[in-house]
Amino acid sequence: GQSCKKSYENILDTDAQMVYICRPSCWSLNLSDTTHAWYSWRYLEMFWVDQNCLDGDILGNAVIHWPKLRSLDLYSNDFSEKLPPNILHNLPQLVQLQLQDNNLSGTIPKEWIDEIETRPYLDVNLQLNPNLGGSVRELTGRYHGSLAVLGTSAQGSIWSQQVQSDWVAESPREAEL
Repeated sequence: GQSCKKSYENILDTDAQMVYICRPSCWSLNLSDTTHAWYSWRYLEMFWVDQNCLDGDILGNAVIHWPKLRSLDLYSNDFSEKLPPNILHNLPQLVQLQLQDNNLSGTIPKEWIDEIETRPYLDVNLQLNPNLGGSVRELTGRYHGSLAVLGTSAQGSIWSQQVQSDWVAESPREAEL
């Protein structure tokens, strides 16, 4: 089949309008099913399945099944789960979490901001999840990780302007003006 999800990576900007390109085919699978073989790989450090049509509860399963996970790349899929508050804390070796361009909802947990603030090598990308919001604060301290929230509904005192390269504060529409 063909997937025609409006995706950041599928946009062609023409003079007249934004045109969305459909993916000719994609791998569609619900990752809530813990009988998938990869959930038995206890020493898995990287799981990269970007640009598919995957959905389900991958974040909760990652904590349970992949305690040594360092990089989780799930961008441009169909995940719509809410962000579990303790996921970053329960994956202490995680340095990269790519969740941009999905259908995530709810709010960015305060616990995520706390973890990013104390882990200088942690890079979390939540961009292009318009139903994901919440109140976020500026990271303090000299060394902290990075959080990208372009294209979400996140709000906070610093989120009305772009302040650092690792902080994205504008909505996609504002960035074009």
